[in-house]
Amino acid sequence: DTLLPADCHILVRLPIADDAAGLTPGRFGRITVEHPGTRFDHRKNTELSAAEDTHFALSVLSSTLVVAGPSTVCIDAAFFDKPIVLVGFDGDTPRPYEKSIRRYYDADHFAPVLESGGVVLAESAEAFANALRGYLIDPTRDRAGRRKLIEDQAWRLDCRASERLAAALLTLL
Repeated sequence: DTLLPADCHILVRLPIADDAAGLTPGRFGRITVEHPGTRFDHRKNTELSAAEDTHFALSVLSSTLVVAGPSTVCIDAAFFDKPIVLVGFDGDTPRPYEKSIRRYYDADHFAPVLESGGVVLAESAEAFANALRGYLIDPTRDRAGRRKLIEDQAWRLDCRASERLAAALLTLL
């Protein structure tokens, strides 16, 4: 809240399948906290409605920049060419590696995201503040990396992925 200009609205979107301690949905001044999705029999069994999915896409599209954790949200942000800052520190109280957010960025499947050059991994509060300020000054920075991230992770953006998947599955029958 203190790092961004006063005219910025901050949207905090909690993960649909998880809880975040201390954050409850609602509007708090210029900060809105959302917890989308319908939960079924247990917390990892969730579903987004079409309206929630559309709201998410429009939220990313209209954002100035996106702050995320180790999730596919960074790919969504890259699709809309939004600067991406990944939180890679545990706040004011560092945690041991096995309980830290840092461990998620070491996963093999996340390496291409970091290697793309399309995201900034902020590993301290100071690096986080610098990344936010830098992207507010020049949101085009790392644009080539965001394109690479999309090419590597989404391949084609022709809305025919389900068709290709179905065709591939039919070859196995």
